[in-house]
Amino acid sequence: MFAPSYDYPHSARLDQFVRQSDESMGDSRSNFSIRSLLALIIVLGLTYLVLDLSGRFYYDPICQRYADDQQLTYISHTTGWSKWRLPAECFFRDKRGNSTRVEVATLSLTSGDAIRWVISWIALIAGVGGSVWLASLVSGDKPRRRRSRERHHKSHKD
Repeated sequence: MFAPSYDYPHSARLDQFVRQSDESMGDSRSNFSIRSLLALIIVLGLTYLVLDLSGRFYYDPICQRYADDQQLTYISHTTGWSKWRLPAECFFRDKRGNSTRVEVATLSLTSGDAIRWVISWIALIAGVGGSVWLASLVSGDKPRRRRSRERHHKSHKD
């Protein structure tokens, strides 16, 4: 029977691309352990730091204001998770040492709280993006740029 020919004009370029990819993968595998682990630690550490600081920036003033109004001692807060229906809460201690908690949604908020909320989200997005960027520098991964279609078409027409 007739066997189809797989000798396409672009097959040499494809073979060369696959060889280069295999060679570069071999190089990156040897560097994976230390650089990638360090990059992962940087991303996780900085992300945790950014989450903690943005939460404190937003929740601490709200909880502290309530504590001052109710003559309580502000201890800490949780940011809550809407996915699991866990509300954000403030934790307090009264003068007798009893602990109490109050949902942040039940507290009165000011316009300054709304501004802090927006700023905390901007800081959170910028902080996580910055930690990912820094980790990519540490890991040695270079961002790949795609050629524009116009340049790609022009080079094939020649």
